[in-house]
Amino acid sequence: MRLPMKECACIYCGSKKQFYNKPCPNCKRVPSSAEDVAKSLILCREFQLDGANLPLDTSEWQELLEKIRRGDQQAFDTRQVEIVAAHQSKYVKNPRVIALGSVAFFGPVLIGLLLLAWYLLKS
Repeated sequence: MRLPMKECACIYCGSKKQFYNKPCPNCKRVPSSAEDVAKSLILCREFQLDGANLPLDTSEWQELLEKIRRGDQQAFDTRQVEIVAAHQSKYVKNPRVIALGSVAFFGPVLIGLLLLAWYLLKS
């Protein structure tokens, strides 16, 4: 999922960036785990989720960025991260699951078409 956001920030160094899931222009790191993606979304000014009180207001956002820049390991509100991660898990599917679902759906159709083509070419 790619959401264009005007103002996001890196969860590792606190630098501003445009996309929550793209490499940071400063440290080059990319959020990879579900928790990191949730943290990255929290740092996007346009991401809204009422149950997590998002988006943060400007002063909260700046304060969080300062904590990240100082290397504070407890910068994020763990409950907020859990809520965003749970929300994301409903919408972001594992690519393997999607691929297997596609094979289960299209596999019989493809086999049927191949058998029909083989039958027509044989006749």
